[in-house]
Amino acid sequence: RDCDDADPDINPAAEETCDGVDQDCDGAIDEGAAEAFYADADGDGFGDPRVAEAACAPPEGYVADARDCDDTDPAVHPDATEVCDGIDNDCSSVTSEAGMARFEDAAGAVRDVSALLTGAVTWADPGTLTLCRGTFPARLVVQADLTLQAQPGSSTPTLDALGAGAALTLDEGVSVHVEGVALTGGAADDGAGATLAEGATLSSTDTAWTGHTAAAGAPFALGAGATLRLSGGSLSQNTGADGVVSLADDAAFTCTQATVDRNAGAAAGAVSVQGEGAQARSLGCDWTGWGANTPATVTTRDAGDATYGDGAWFTCEAAGCTDHVTFAGATGAFREVVGVSTAAGVYGCDRTWELSGVPADLLCDACVFGFEVQATPDPAGSTSTSCSTDFDPWTAQLAYAASPTAYAAPLLYVWDDTAWVPWAYGGFSGDTLVATDGLLDDPYTSYGATYYASDYARTALTPE
Repeated sequence: RDCDDADPDINPAAEETCDGVDQDCDGAIDEGAAEAFYADADGDGFGDPRVAEAACAPPEGYVADARDCDDTDPAVHPDATEVCDGIDNDCSSVTSEAGMARFEDAAGAVRDVSALLTGAVTWADPGTLTLCRGTFPARLVVQADLTLQAQPGSSTPTLDALGAGAALTLDEGVSVHVEGVALTGGAADDGAGATLAEGATLSSTDTAWTGHTAAAGAPFALGAGATLRLSGGSLSQNTGADGVVSLADDAAFTCTQATVDRNAGAAAGAVSVQGEGAQARSLGCDWTGWGANTPATVTTRDAGDATYGDGAWFTCEAAGCTDHVTFAGATGAFREVVGVSTAAGVYGCDRTWELSGVPADLLCDACVFGFEVQATPDPAGSTSTSCSTDFDPWTAQLAYAASPTAYAAPLLYVWDDTAWVPWAYGGFSGDTLVATDGLLDDPYTSYGATYYASDYARTALTPE
């Protein structure tokens, strides 16, 4: 039964080894002796368990360790350090990103800053600070432009000042954007939630500001020329001796589709407009929500208190309030689609005009803002092979009513030289007003064939 009588190590009783030779004379080579190796496409020393090859030695690009959970990323492997980025960096379901934070500077360099976010923290580097879920007992003094955001896909992280000072302080001229974070626990004589020095800008998107208390001033104190923009999210259950948001000379506060409710001011309403040239605007914000602000929504220097409900539009200055908003201008587009085709999305007449608007002096009774619009044909974005009207410039006066008197939905009106008439139903998508009228690709059947009819118009305007 010997299969190689010239080699004493080869015989039926020999142990098979991985060397390309049939040591035990059973007709099979290296059976049971080869090892499994795994593809390491990213070169991090850990292989993909789904891509294996049996061999006596690792083939090129293969390794013995099969614990990689992402073989396309060399920074992801079992020896990696978990960081706040929404990725399982260390391939372990045991470790968590909770309580972690990372910072990406202006040059794109990324570092873990989890240990820094406790107590009073001075932030002097421009860049993006990202927080994963959890509570960070910290107060930030920001000296350079900064984005403070929640890690996408993470539950809302909380920055808690723990009653030890202002949650956020912006130095002169600094611009900060906060998104998806909850800020709470600020306590100070003034500016407990956020203090904005002269010329500073704070924009807040889908962020919750709650539980801030100012003993002598307001939780949100805007210095001369400072700007606070609140878009989505909430400003709720804050308390201040001089209202909740106070505006110095030339300061500006704009609230867009957010909830501002249950705030309490001793000497002023939720927003206090005292400074010369200061302005507070509401673009569809809810001012009642789960409970009214006390003693009022807004307190102005000359006219005193004014109270508004949900979905309110107004402009308040030191002299008083008006129930509309004036923008600097607007840009956008008007699209018209007319005709019948045998396929959806195919149009013989599909034309676009670029829109540019300036504030309109004339408004309908229920309208909250308006523009005189200049429409300029955009041939590059148009198909006009079967249009029955000329592709010419035109002008129109348009005005928007969030709660029109005789209609159930927000409406864009047009002035026809004698009266305001409905133009199209519309509403805001982010910062853009979108109003549509008619049908697009409305299917019908005739003599066994399907056709798509369109008689459609879309107006999109982004106020500035």
